[in-house]
Amino acid sequence: MIHGPCGNINPTSPCMKDEKCYKKFPMPFQSRTEIGNDSYPKYKRGSPENDGNSAVKRLLWTAVKGPTSFKSLRCFRGIEQATYREACIAHGLLEQDNAHQMTLQEASVRHHPQSLRSLFAVLLVHAQPTNPKELWNEFEFPLCEDFIHQSVSRDKAKNLALIHIENMVLSMNGEALETFGLPKTDRDAPARWGIEAEYNIQHEQETVQQNRQMLTPEQTHVYNSITQSIDHNTGGIYFLDAPGGCGKPFLIKTLLAPQRSQGRIAIATASSGLAATLLPGGRMVHSTFKVPLNVTNTDQPMCSMKKGTALARLIQNAAVLIIDEVPMLHKRVIEALDRTFQDIRSSKAVIGGLLTLMCGDFRQILPVIPQGTRANIVNASLKK
Repeated sequence: MIHGPCGNINPTSPCMKDEKCYKKFPMPFQSRTEIGNDSYPKYKRGSPENDGNSAVKRLLWTAVKGPTSFKSLRCFRGIEQATYREACIAHGLLEQDNAHQMTLQEASVRHHPQSLRSLFAVLLVHAQPTNPKELWNEFEFPLCEDFIHQSVSRDKAKNLALIHIENMVLSMNGEALETFGLPKTDRDAPARWGIEAEYNIQHEQETVQQNRQMLTPEQTHVYNSITQSIDHNTGGIYFLDAPGGCGKPFLIKTLLAPQRSQGRIAIATASSGLAATLLPGGRMVHSTFKVPLNVTNTDQPMCSMKKGTALARLIQNAAVLIIDEVPMLHKRVIEALDRTFQDIRSSKAVIGGLLTLMCGDFRQILPVIPQGTRANIVNASLKK
C-alpha cells in the first residue's frame, strides 16, 4: 500500500502516533548509514536539493561533448572556469541574477530595509537566484541600514539582518540560510531589543563632551535637572515646550548620550517617522510599544505586549523614556502607555515610575481627527 501524506500536512493520518509517523516518513537525508536510537538503521540518503555540484554537473554533461576529465568539464571555449556553476552560466545553462539585482536595486531606493529583507527572503525561496551570496554582498548595506543607524557595529547589524531574513525563509520553506550559501547566523547574540544596550560607549562619551559645550543656559538647566533625576531614580514626567528651531533634537541627543555611555537603557521615540530619524536610535511610538490601531476608540486602551517578553524586559530596565513631537499624539496613546508601563513595571506611578521626557510644540500640528471639529481636536489633545 502506498504511504499517503502525514506529519504537519495530515496530522490525522492513521500512521501518526505521538505526533510522529511510526513508519518514520519522510525519511531524513543523511551522509552515512547509522543505527538509530530504536536499533533500526537510518540508511544513507543524499539530498539532491542541497547538493548543488551534482545538479550543475548533470547540466554540464548535456552541454560538454566528450569530456576527458572533470577539469575539461569546467572548460568553456578552451577557458577553464573556477566552479561548475560558473561553467554552467558560461554555457547559458543557468540564468544570471541581473533581474534580481535590478529588483533589489530599485527596491533599495524606495523601500525601508525591513521591506527589502522581506523581498530578499521571497527571492531566495521562490526565484532561486544563481548566486545568493553575491546578491547579499552587493546589497548588504541597504539590507542592514536600519540596524546600522542604531549605532551598533557592522557585524552586529549584519547578524541581525540575517536572522530576520532567515526567520522569514524558515517560515516559507523550513531551510536555513546556509543552504543558500549565505553566512551562518549567530542565534546566541542578543535579540533586536538588545540593541538599546549596545551603543558604542566611546562614541557616546565624545558626543557628551562636544554637545555640552554648545548648550545654551536654558538647555543646560534642562540637561542638569533631567540628568540628576535619572541619577537619583526619582521618576516623574518632564515636558519640554519650545517653538520649532530651538534645538530640541540637539538637546535630546545630548541627554541620551551620557546615559548610553554608562550602559543605561535610554529609549528614544517620536510620534512620526520623520521626527524619529532625527534621534539616535529613534523609533516611532506606535511600532516600538505596539500601540493598537483602534486605540482612539477604546475607553481603557493598552499596548499589545506582555510581561516576560524582550520588549517588557527592556521597559523594566530602562532609565529614561523620551517621546518627541508629543502634541501630535492622541491622548489615548499616552493613556495606553501609562497603563501598560504600570503593569509591566509593577508600579502605580505615572508611566510606571519611569522618568519620561515629552517634547513638542502645541503651536504646531495637533492630533489629526478625520472630519473633526475644533472641539474634537482639543478633546483629543494631551493636556497639562
